[in-house]
Amino acid sequence: MIILTTVALYAAFVIALAAVMKATAGAVALYAYAAENSVIIIYPDPPKTLEQEIAEAARAQNVEPEILIAVAKCESNLKHEGIYGDGGRAYGLMQFHEPTFEMFKAQAKMPELEYKNRSDQITLAAWAFAHGLSSHWTCAKTAI
Repeated sequence: MIILTTVALYAAFVIALAAVMKATAGAVALYAYAAENSVIIIYPDPPKTLEQEIAEAARAQNVEPEILIAVAKCESNLKHEGIYGDGGRAYGLMQFHEPTFEMFKAQAKMPELEYKNRSDQITLAAWAFAHGLSSHWTCAKTAI
């Protein structure tokens, strides 16, 4: 957090803001508040919740967010790291079997996705649900 307490520091504020935006290639959105005493506080955008991340991925694929969230809750209780199911054959938030993950990512033409990456599991699960492949999840039967 950056706090500037005088108007004289306004130029420093502008320079610092420009440096942050340049360093992050504009990827970090910032917002500011000005209080009555001219204090300006800069915060990065608050992080998304896991459910927000799942909902965004679902909407991007025209999938009902509630369905994908319900499946993630059922499959892993919204946990990712160290969560193995199906006798150790499934991993992570969406409980993908690695061969299924690799097959879906090839079909989706998303070679950059990584099996143990939580966000990649969300992205690929949303794609799979959008393409009629929800039957690969036991929990989809109760969520749909």
